[in-house]
Amino acid sequence: LPTKLPLVIRDAVTVAKRLEILYLWVDRYCIDQTNETELAAQIKLINLIYGCTLVTIFAAAGEGPEHGLPGITKGRDEYRQPCAKIGDQLFSWTMPSAPELVAKSKWNTRGWTYQEIVFSKSQLILTDDQAFLE
Repeated sequence: LPTKLPLVIRDAVTVAKRLEILYLWVDRYCIDQTNETELAAQIKLINLIYGCTLVTIFAAAGEGPEHGLPGITKGRDEYRQPCAKIGDQLFSWTMPSAPELVAKSKWNTRGWTYQEIVFSKSQLILTDDQAFLE
Protein backbone atom coordinates (compact mmCIF):
# COMPACT_ATOMS: atom_id res chain seq x y z
CA LEU A 1 0.00 0.00 0.00
CA PRO A 2 1.15 3.56 -0.57
CA THR A 3 2.28 5.54 2.46
CA LYS A 4 -0.45 8.14 1.90
CA LEU A 5 -3.84 6.74 0.96
CA PRO A 6 -6.30 8.88 -1.02
CA LEU A 7 -8.91 10.63 1.13
CA VAL A 8 -11.74 8.43 -0.15
CA ILE A 9 -9.89 5.33 1.12
CA ARG A 10 -9.06 6.93 4.47
CA ASP A 11 -12.72 7.88 4.83
CA ALA A 12 -13.80 4.32 3.93
CA VAL A 13 -11.50 3.02 6.68
CA THR A 14 -13.18 5.44 9.10
CA VAL A 15 -16.64 4.22 8.04
CA ALA A 16 -15.57 0.57 8.42
CA LYS A 17 -14.23 1.27 11.93
CA ARG A 18 -17.42 3.09 12.95
CA LEU A 19 -19.52 0.18 11.69
CA GLU A 20 -17.14 -2.28 13.42
CA ILE A 21 -16.32 -3.97 10.12
CA LEU A 22 -13.07 -5.90 10.39
CA TYR A 23 -12.15 -6.20 6.71
CA LEU A 24 -12.22 -3.62 3.94
CA TRP A 25 -11.90 -4.63 0.28
CA VAL A 26 -10.51 -1.86 -1.92
CA ASP A 27 -10.46 -2.79 -5.60
CA ARG A 28 -7.53 -0.55 -6.48
CA TYR A 29 -5.32 -2.31 -3.91
CA CYS A 30 -6.81 -5.81 -3.75
CA ILE A 31 -6.69 -6.36 -7.52
CA ASP A 32 -3.44 -5.75 -9.38
CA GLN A 33 -4.89 -3.81 -12.28
CA THR A 34 -1.55 -3.74 -14.10
CA ASN A 35 -1.46 -7.55 -14.33
CA GLU A 36 -3.91 -8.55 -17.07
CA THR A 37 -3.96 -12.22 -16.04
CA GLU A 38 -4.79 -11.43 -12.41
CA LEU A 39 -7.28 -8.75 -13.42
CA ALA A 40 -9.15 -11.19 -15.70
CA ALA A 41 -9.20 -13.85 -12.96
CA GLN A 42 -10.46 -11.41 -10.31
CA ILE A 43 -13.17 -10.00 -12.57
CA LYS A 44 -14.53 -13.54 -12.95
CA LEU A 45 -14.77 -13.72 -9.13
CA ILE A 46 -16.33 -10.30 -8.60
CA ASN A 47 -19.76 -11.86 -7.96
CA LEU A 48 -18.29 -13.84 -5.06
CA ILE A 49 -16.30 -10.89 -3.74
CA TYR A 50 -19.24 -8.49 -3.61
CA GLY A 51 -21.73 -11.22 -2.75
CA CYS A 52 -19.85 -11.90 0.49
CA THR A 53 -19.67 -8.30 1.66
CA LEU A 54 -21.57 -7.02 4.67
CA VAL A 55 -21.94 -3.65 2.98
CA THR A 56 -20.43 -2.02 -0.10
CA ILE A 57 -19.49 1.65 0.25
CA PHE A 58 -20.14 3.69 -2.89
CA ALA A 59 -18.30 6.99 -3.25
CA ALA A 60 -20.84 8.61 -5.58
CA ALA A 61 -19.53 12.14 -5.09
CA GLY A 62 -16.74 14.26 -6.49
CA GLU A 63 -14.46 13.78 -9.43
CA GLY A 64 -11.61 11.83 -7.89
CA PRO A 65 -10.21 9.97 -4.89
CA GLU A 66 -9.22 13.13 -3.01
CA HIS A 67 -12.86 14.24 -2.78
CA GLY A 68 -13.36 11.75 0.02
CA LEU A 69 -16.69 10.54 1.34
CA PRO A 70 -19.03 13.45 2.10
CA GLY A 71 -19.83 13.77 5.78
CA ILE A 72 -16.82 11.79 7.00
CA THR A 73 -13.58 13.85 7.06
CA LYS A 74 -15.08 16.87 5.37
CA GLY A 75 -18.34 18.24 6.65
CA ARG A 76 -21.47 18.14 4.59
CA ASP A 77 -23.33 21.32 3.69
CA GLU A 78 -26.60 21.62 5.56
CA TYR A 79 -29.47 21.11 3.20
CA ARG A 80 -32.82 22.65 3.94
CA GLN A 81 -35.61 21.05 1.99
CA PRO A 82 -37.59 23.80 0.24
CA CYS A 83 -41.26 23.94 1.09
CA ALA A 84 -44.17 26.29 0.59
CA LYS A 85 -47.47 26.70 2.34
CA ILE A 86 -50.41 27.47 0.12
CA GLY A 87 -53.56 27.90 2.09
CA ASP A 88 -53.78 24.96 4.47
CA GLN A 89 -51.50 22.76 2.36
CA LEU A 90 -47.76 22.35 2.87
CA PHE A 91 -45.80 21.40 -0.25
CA SER A 92 -42.19 20.24 -0.34
CA TRP A 93 -39.74 19.35 -3.05
CA THR A 94 -38.22 15.94 -2.91
CA MET A 95 -34.52 15.39 -3.18
CA PRO A 96 -33.18 13.23 -6.00
CA SER A 97 -33.27 9.47 -5.40
CA ALA A 98 -30.16 7.35 -4.96
CA PRO A 99 -30.40 5.92 -8.52
CA GLU A 100 -30.67 9.44 -9.98
CA LEU A 101 -27.63 10.70 -8.08
CA VAL A 102 -25.58 7.57 -8.78
CA ALA A 103 -26.39 7.75 -12.51
CA LYS A 104 -24.92 11.26 -12.66
CA SER A 105 -21.81 10.45 -10.61
CA LYS A 106 -18.23 9.87 -11.73
CA TRP A 107 -18.44 6.52 -9.92
CA ASN A 108 -20.99 5.39 -12.51
CA THR A 109 -18.35 5.63 -15.28
CA ARG A 110 -16.03 3.03 -13.74
CA GLY A 111 -15.55 -0.43 -15.20
CA TRP A 112 -17.34 -2.80 -12.84
CA THR A 113 -19.87 -0.59 -11.10
CA TYR A 114 -22.74 -2.65 -12.51
CA GLN A 115 -21.39 -5.78 -10.81
CA GLU A 116 -20.92 -3.90 -7.52
CA ILE A 117 -24.57 -2.84 -7.51
CA VAL A 118 -25.95 -6.21 -8.64
CA PHE A 119 -23.91 -8.48 -6.36
CA SER A 120 -23.73 -6.38 -3.18
CA LYS A 121 -26.24 -7.39 -0.53
CA SER A 122 -26.25 -3.98 1.11
CA GLN A 123 -25.07 -0.64 -0.23
CA LEU A 124 -24.03 2.53 1.58
CA ILE A 125 -24.17 5.23 -1.09
CA LEU A 126 -22.59 8.56 -0.21
CA THR A 127 -23.33 11.53 -2.45
CA ASP A 128 -22.59 15.21 -1.91
CA ASP A 129 -26.14 15.79 -0.68
CA GLN A 130 -27.30 12.56 0.92
CA ALA A 131 -26.38 9.16 2.27
CA PHE A 132 -28.46 6.09 1.38
CA LEU A 133 -28.42 2.61 2.87
CA GLU A 134 -30.11 0.11 0.60
